[in-house]
Formats: sequence, structure tokens, C-alpha cells
Amino acid sequence: MKDVIAKERRDTILEILQANSPHGVGEKVITSLVNEAGYEIDNKTVIQDIFYLKDKGYIATSEVKNSQYGMKRYISNITAKGIDYLEGVR
Repeated sequence: MKDVIAKERRDTILEILQANSPHGVGEKVITSLVNEAGYEIDNKTVIQDIFYLKDKGYIATSEVKNSQYGMKRYISNITAKGIDYLEGVR
């Protein structure tokens, strides 16, 4: 059951990215939207999901750093392969 929930959560992330395409979305916004969809997860879990989806080729990420404040975040965009996955072209 845990695997099914993780798959659905990752699909939700892809849907969020597709809805915001071509603009990228930060992981904190993704976390907020995924939680609004009913999954109670933390930012760490979203980052893990982001890198899982990136390894599959479904999304692309870029790291944005602010060295003055010692902050970094990940901006994610859905790829053509990710769109095909959502549309059932597998």
C-alpha cells in the first residue's frame, strides 16, 4: 500500500508541474500543493520524490542558491517524457 501511495504522490507532483509548465516550481510550493491534495508529507520527502522523478527522466531540476543567506532550493520542470507518462504514452 505504501508503494501505491508514493506512486500517486509522485503523479500528483507531475500534475502540478504540468499545470505550471513552462514555468518551474520550487520544492516548498510543491510540498504545499501536495499537502493540499491530501498527502501529509514534509519537504524532505518531496525532495526525495523530485530526485526519483528526475532519475526516471520525468522532470528536470535546477538548484538555485543564495549564498548571502545560505539558502538553496530546487526548481523543477516537467519534461516531455513526464508529459507522455501522464498522458499514458509509455
